Amino acid sequence: MFDKINILNFDRLAKFTRYFFFSSILYCIFFLQPNNYGDPNNYIDIAISLNAAHLLRFPGYPLFIKITSINTSLLYITVVVQFLIYIVAIFSLEKVLKKYSKFYFFPTLILSFPKIIYMQMLLFPDGLILSLLIFLICNLLNEINSFYLVKELYKVDQKHLTLKYH
Repeated sequence: MFDKINILNFDRLAKFTRYFFFSSILYCIFFLQPNNYGDPNNYIDIAISLNAAHLLRFPGYPLFIKITSINTSLLYITVVVQFLIYIVAIFSLEKVLKKYSKFYFFPTLILSFPKIIYMQMLLFPDGLILSLLIFLICNLLNEINSFYLVKELYKVDQKHLTLKYH
C-alpha cells in the first residue's frame, strides 16, 4: 500500500521550487521598496567620477554600475542585470547539481527566499558577489566531475595497457 504513495515526488518539488523562486522575484520587484541609502550613494558617486580621489572603495562595483547603467543615467538597468545574472547563476547551479543528486533543487529553494533575492534589488555588491560565488561553485563542481572522469578513464586505459602487454 505504501509503495504506491510517493511522498517525495522530486519533479513536483522541483516545479514548486521554481514557482517559489519566480514568485519571490515578483514579490521583491512589486512589493518591496529598495533601500538604497548610505553606501549605494557612495558607489554611485564613485561610478560618476571614477578617479583616484574617490577610490575609498574598490572600483569594481562602481565600474559595473557605470557600464550597466549607461554612464549612471539609467540605474534601474543595473538592478535588471543583477537579477538576470542571479537567475542564470541559479539555473546553472541546478543544472550542475542535477548530475549528483535528486535534491538538486534544494539550494534553489534556499536561495529563493525574498530576503536573499532582495539583495539583487539593491545597489550593493552583495547580490552580484553571491551570483559570482554560485558560478564559482558550479565551476568547481564541474572541475571535480571532469577530474574524476579523466582519472577513471586513465585507470581504464592503464588497465587495458597492462592487459595487452601481459
